[in-house]
Amino acid sequence: MAGVTSKPSLHPFEFVGAHKLYTEERFLLADEMGMFKTAQAIFANSKFRERNPNTRTLIISPTSVREHWARELEKWAYPHGSINLIYADNLKQGIASAGDSTWSVISYPLMSRIDNGLLRQLKNTGFHHVIADEVHNAKNPDALRTRSLKTLADQADYLSLLSGTPIPNTMSDLYVQMSMLDPAQYPFDPEKESSDQDNFRIARQSFIQLYLERPQAVKELLHRKMLRRMAQDYLGEHIPEAVNHRIEIPLTGAHLETYQTVLEKEMNVGRKIMDLAKSTLDPRLIDKSLQRYNKGRDVSCKYDSLDEIVDNEMDKKDGKVLVFTGLKTGVTDFLENKYGEYGAIAITGDVSTKDGVRENFRQQFQHDPKTRVLIATTTMNEGVDLTAATAVVDLTIPYTPAERHQRWKRSHRPGEIKKDRVDIYTLCAKTPGPQASLDQALLEMLDGKEEIVSYLLKGMQISLEELMTYDKTEKVPKIVRAITSPNKTIFNYFWSWRGVGTESAQRRMRRSPEMSKFIAELYPVFSMTKNAADIYIPIIREMEKEEGRSLEDKIDIGCGPGMLGYFLQEPTRGVDINPDMIEQGRKIYPANDLYEGTMSALPPA
Repeated sequence: MAGVTSKPSLHPFEFVGAHKLYTEERFLLADEMGMFKTAQAIFANSKFRERNPNTRTLIISPTSVREHWARELEKWAYPHGSINLIYADNLKQGIASAGDSTWSVISYPLMSRIDNGLLRQLKNTGFHHVIADEVHNAKNPDALRTRSLKTLADQADYLSLLSGTPIPNTMSDLYVQMSMLDPAQYPFDPEKESSDQDNFRIARQSFIQLYLERPQAVKELLHRKMLRRMAQDYLGEHIPEAVNHRIEIPLTGAHLETYQTVLEKEMNVGRKIMDLAKSTLDPRLIDKSLQRYNKGRDVSCKYDSLDEIVDNEMDKKDGKVLVFTGLKTGVTDFLENKYGEYGAIAITGDVSTKDGVRENFRQQFQHDPKTRVLIATTTMNEGVDLTAATAVVDLTIPYTPAERHQRWKRSHRPGEIKKDRVDIYTLCAKTPGPQASLDQALLEMLDGKEEIVSYLLKGMQISLEELMTYDKTEKVPKIVRAITSPNKTIFNYFWSWRGVGTESAQRRMRRSPEMSKFIAELYPVFSMTKNAADIYIPIIREMEKEEGRSLEDKIDIGCGPGMLGYFLQEPTRGVDINPDMIEQGRKIYPANDLYEGTMSALPPA
């Protein structure tokens, strides 16, 4: 590109990315982490400044890379200009200085704090080019930072969105991103259309309506407005092999009992998910009266598995372990002490400055041979290099695909430390029976969201039910089922069936076959079936006593999976409208004689 020949050279693929940002004007550069997106955006900005030397640029970034942007501008931008770094303590002055600066750099947290007056002042500055770095930090349409970014982006002549994890986590988030890239085609104005609490609903409904009318809309837009390249294809010789291990850990003993106790409790959905996450990791986070060790084994089944991984890595000459946990209180201090002999340290936030405490910890993990375990509570920004880790452990399951990949990419990337391989461990707690644990449901949700995104990018038609997987965590059907006790799940399911009639009931089962099968699998542990058996069985025994013989035919109407025979441990004849109930009944007590049928078809043949 003209005018930048005196600057350090780029890889050929970087020229392609910069060219796309420049020619498309509103564009999403979605190269994988470690592929120099910052330099590409600055090169494009230099071209915009050739077109208009008075171009004013606003850069919005995570707090941790604000100074990094200043250094990269000094390195790559041509010609040089004035850089205005906006901090919390100079917020008003920094915004006031934006009009006289070539580049103004502000963080996402500060975008969450600016009031309408300061936003109006930023808007009146008239930025020609807006660069949103790690734009996945501004996705929720209800969040002030997202609304502020959308307002400024819509006004700008040029918009460069940068993200190594480009596809947002929900339908509403994706629609807002589409609206940023093409506001005329996908209108959404959060400042005008609704009150704050309605933004998510409006964006979500807009996406559903768009998808139902034109399933290929996402594919068509991102084919024009997104460039996604994988580091392995361009920097493969600098990237270690990633070996993924998904380890299922059966919960047993006090750990299982604590989890099941939490599952049965009635509470707010968010609190329920949090308490289940705690009890999945360590039952002592819920019940401190539990003894930590029993016969040398940790009461936490997950910590036992983590011990095995750490011990294995410590046997290696340069083995180091990076442990990610979404829980901090009662976890990070415990793990630091647990692995103190390996120099364990914890970073409980982002690495935000070049010489800050957390950056010192990062450097210590990278270069001190005695510091071999690092516990982290956040993924940190894309530029954070933790390539000293030979193993990465997801101790808790993240809630978004983006967070999952960001965790792994802290070590699986080009960086300071060269290695041939990194092992990635996902620890998944498993509970007995048909109901998935929270961990299992979260993994199914993450896998499902990645599959849905793949379908969207290919323009493939999916059902509305499948699309619902691409929603807020607490709304995803798999999560709802995992956090609801079996008793409540079954009760709620059948409560909605009151008075619906045969045809309506059959339609419901056909419409939601997965739920029908799930209910049938859960039914044997439904407490009301045992309560009913405790009433009926004494009556049957009393009748047999009076008759002086065993009753030959016992018919169970609306039998579910043949529960009367199951509790009697004697064959019965049963009829139920749900074929999944009949199939489940034949598994749990094959001696029963069960029929699929309706009450109007009685008596059974």
